[in-house]
Amino acid sequence: MEKLTGPEFDGGDNGKQKGLAHKIRALVARSTERRRADKLSAMLDLLTFVIGIVFARCHVIFGAHPLSIAFVAALPSRVFLGAIGSVIGAITLGKAGIIYAMITLIVVFLRIIVSEGEEGSTLFRENLLLRMCSSLIGGFVGAVYEVLLSGFTFTSVLFGSVMILFSPLLCFLMSGFLDSGYDLRSLAFSDSALLITKGKDDREKYSIIFFELSSLVFIFLTSISLAEYVIFGINLSYIAAAFITLITARRFGTVPGLAVGFAASFGLSGLYSVAFSLLGLSAGLLFPIGTVYALTVGGAVMCAWCAYTGGVGGFLTTLPEYVISCLLAMPIISRVPSAAANEPRTAEAEEHVSDDVLGLAALSYKNRYTGSLDALEAALSLLGSIVKGNSDKASQIDINEIEELLDEHIEKHMLASGEGANRAIRRITDEARKKCSEKLASGLDITASDLLPTEGDDPLTAGLAESVNRAVAIISEEKYHHYKRDTTAEDMSLISSLIYKARTEDEREKAENQSLEEKVLAIAREVSCAPASVKVFGVRRPCILIAFEDDEDEKTVREALKRRIESELGIRLESVDLYKRGKVTLLEARAGKRLAAECASLSRAGIRDRISGDTYRSTESKDARFYTMICDGMGSGREAREISRLASDILSLTLELIPYPETLLAILNHLIVKRGDECSVTVDLFSLDLVSGKGAFIKSGAAASYVKRGDSLYRIRSHTAPLGLMRELDSELVKVDVEDGDYVIMLSDGVSQNVEDSPWLYNMLSAAKDTDVKEFAARILEGAKQNGDLTDDMTVSVTKIKALR
Repeated sequence: MEKLTGPEFDGGDNGKQKGLAHKIRALVARSTERRRADKLSAMLDLLTFVIGIVFARCHVIFGAHPLSIAFVAALPSRVFLGAIGSVIGAITLGKAGIIYAMITLIVVFLRIIVSEGEEGSTLFRENLLLRMCSSLIGGFVGAVYEVLLSGFTFTSVLFGSVMILFSPLLCFLMSGFLDSGYDLRSLAFSDSALLITKGKDDREKYSIIFFELSSLVFIFLTSISLAEYVIFGINLSYIAAAFITLITARRFGTVPGLAVGFAASFGLSGLYSVAFSLLGLSAGLLFPIGTVYALTVGGAVMCAWCAYTGGVGGFLTTLPEYVISCLLAMPIISRVPSAAANEPRTAEAEEHVSDDVLGLAALSYKNRYTGSLDALEAALSLLGSIVKGNSDKASQIDINEIEELLDEHIEKHMLASGEGANRAIRRITDEARKKCSEKLASGLDITASDLLPTEGDDPLTAGLAESVNRAVAIISEEKYHHYKRDTTAEDMSLISSLIYKARTEDEREKAENQSLEEKVLAIAREVSCAPASVKVFGVRRPCILIAFEDDEDEKTVREALKRRIESELGIRLESVDLYKRGKVTLLEARAGKRLAAECASLSRAGIRDRISGDTYRSTESKDARFYTMICDGMGSGREAREISRLASDILSLTLELIPYPETLLAILNHLIVKRGDECSVTVDLFSLDLVSGKGAFIKSGAAASYVKRGDSLYRIRSHTAPLGLMRELDSELVKVDVEDGDYVIMLSDGVSQNVEDSPWLYNMLSAAKDTDVKEFAARILEGAKQNGDLTDDMTVSVTKIKALR
């Protein structure tokens, strides 16, 4: 891909940069949309920013500050906010903090590169192992810097060990809380039984337990990070510890309240951690009776323990902080449902109904799904008929070979026969020889009367005819067996490749997409669809099933879900249907086309032959893929037309059924090579996934193509051989990401090989504005007539990409 003019574009060699910029813009757009729809988003932004600051300032051991590195590496969203907070916090440490600020930026950069490199990934949604690797590299950079600065000493080695080991370890420990799929709304304000493990499978149990342990670790780290912040004698750590303990006791009950109270205060004081544990225990017991009782008795128990262990000083140390935490927690506690929502009986009842509905819907989807294997049967049947015709042609002897064979046998009979026979054989005219050769080439035997029409069935002439017939039959049989022997293994290999790709595609589209399930579940809870159960199948065109109970109007919920899912996942839902079963509503949606393609193609035969060797096709497959192609038969006339039509027919007909153009090109190359008539054809194929927006050019000996986006013009070219010239396929694939309003211009070599040889083409394409594709193609073809080689065939294909709203 070469940039000819205009601003940056994504595709080919520049696709990585454009794709990265596109993902960052999409991330910002989705974040903006989420902030508009979610009132809690501003509070989460602030929390992320503040935690980034306090983590960056938190000293662990041996001078190491790995918390902010791990935090930025573990964040699944709001990464830039966390990074900005970490950088600001690090800078406040003075000169020593500059390296931590740089490490934070390195970690963000690594995460962008890694997540951008994963096919079809969303920015910052890489897997946990890659996040840990980013934090490990960040810690390693800090360790190396310290060793270079301070020398190889005992302290610098310990510092480096902490940075290298703690950074990925803390990233792992935080990930269960930060990337669990639960959001603040569902954790605090929904009445669903989120943390019940009874009745769950092993994977779900592990996820819940890991989330609980990770939450305790994160609360512990946050608490110790706040320890140095004291305002007018008020310790912010104690306020935070009491606040989170009360909220947890209200939402999840006694045991979680006790555990959170202990984790939130253990890093501050071993003695006072018992007091906060008692706060969580007593508040959790009394919240079902009344909030006032829980806050009063819980605070009394906590302060009593502090007075017992620390005297009046202990009492005065915790009482003001507890009063402040109560004032802050009261507005939230009034909205938080009680721990009764977590009772196993309620959870099981909800899950039973939702799972039953989801199970039936999932079974229905799998029964309805018609995948690539089903389409492959029709495609192979079509290819089989073409292969049979090609093998019949391959077993025939070329007419030039027959003429040489006939002349050879005439010479042999003249040498072996007497003078009289020679005189008879010499009377075989050139016209008779030509007619006999044509008859043999059509698969028929010749007779003596064909050789000497005026003399009847002369025995010597009849023997000559029989000898020629026998020789042609032997050679034809040998060619047929040679074709079969040489092609069977290759045919089976290519067909096996098609079957493997089709089976892999079907398995992927029928399997559950667990990463998308987590995202959709979070979205469903954000739009008040709690309790909700979710299943997502497929990757390319995911099928989304959501079962929920909600007091709101189902149609309102449907529209809200549709908007949020399309915004968050970057897809366009094709249909969103609602089904009702008792109190449970099932929403079923599937990703559909985001783009449409409008194509126009024009062709003109060269003046040296009225039959054009170029053919063009465009087609849209049943699975929402668009293809357009130009096939240029080498040479001119009927033979060039025949081979280009063979190529375009095979590709267009089979691509309507199965989406494997490179394998089909290999099959086509194989067929052309085995024809044995020294023919070849160039193929210029553009494919576009109308669902994902990913496009690709596949070229075999074809002229350059162009992509026009606004004022930018880009050239796509390759240095490959036409099909049929080499035994192995020689093609090149260039990937591009297209956008609304892009033009894709494809040309045969009769129009232009490159803009250097055709400056008129460069000027025309650069100056063109938004226009009709037929008019655009006609202008290019007219320009080629005025400026190009009129003896060559000319074909122009213009495709405009449009976004579906």
